[in-house]
Amino acid sequence: MAYYPLDKNPSGMLFVGDPGASALLATDTTFVYDSGQGFLGINVSQPEYELDVSGTGTFREIRWADGTSQTTAAAGAYTFDAAAGNETAVTINNGDVLKFSGLDGIEVTRSSQTMQFDLKNTAVTPGSYGDASTISTFTVDQQGRLTAAGETSVSITASQVSDFASQVSGVVFDANNFVDSATIDFTVLDGVNVTGAVKTNSINENYLTTSVAGDGLAGGNGTALSVNVDDSSIVITSDTLEVPDSGITELKRYRTVDSSLVDTNTISSDVNLVSAAGGNVLVNLPAPPISAGRLLYVKKTDSSANTVTIDQNGSETIDGGASYVLYNQFESVTLICDGTNWHVF
Repeated sequence: MAYYPLDKNPSGMLFVGDPGASALLATDTTFVYDSGQGFLGINVSQPEYELDVSGTGTFREIRWADGTSQTTAAAGAYTFDAAAGNETAVTINNGDVLKFSGLDGIEVTRSSQTMQFDLKNTAVTPGSYGDASTISTFTVDQQGRLTAAGETSVSITASQVSDFASQVSGVVFDANNFVDSATIDFTVLDGVNVTGAVKTNSINENYLTTSVAGDGLAGGNGTALSVNVDDSSIVITSDTLEVPDSGITELKRYRTVDSSLVDTNTISSDVNLVSAAGGNVLVNLPAPPISAGRLLYVKKTDSSANTVTIDQNGSETIDGGASYVLYNQFESVTLICDGTNWHVF
């Protein structure tokens, strides 16, 4: 082997020939040649490449055995991009850099020579979600991870249930929900309707003692009618309640009395005591269609010269006239209706 200084620069050398075994070429610059591998290195004891530059200097280019070249200083850096699918096996040498990218959501930690990969924590609180009264709600990102989790109360209106009406009818109109009594017989059409009827011969006088408020037998004046069933005094024929004369005594007679009538009032009581002390008073008779067979008593109670006039309700007459007048104190008149007109007794 021979070398010659280049431009009298001792660091510039030209090597000619094969030194044979691996040899240290220059002690001052530590040039090493590995004849077994054909590698030449500077400042390394065992070169691993055709040219291994581990000392200081300006990097130019490394040309690999397959004809490719590395022109950047990161000659020994290898990047494995899992997301890109570049999982090709590569030999990593001492001093090389191994990088992982495309690991969104993955946390990498190293302890000594051990690499550990873990899923990163999300904002979701660990636990169970949803129960009999709530529904679970979730938010999922593009990688299929849960980024949010919560609960919302169950609230369903009847209109949101397609078969709500039929389901309710099926539960309510069930034969098991209706039990016949001693007087009522139920007929149930499952899921549709129910009807009730009074059993034959199940009603006796014990059930006919009642109070009825409002219109009806009380004459429509809102008072209550108490009906005491007694075979000797009350007869019911074709839904008509009749009281025979033989069943009525003076002790059982009951007549209403009104002493508060003023001008233009309509008579509603049986006995009417009218004062005209403040001026002439006109009172109206009840309509004849609801007064057939009814007796009315009207009396002037004051001593003034004012009159009490009893007027027709519509076109009916009082003994053929349109009205009847009381002039004197304690003067009275008894009227009875035949269903069309009124008559004086």
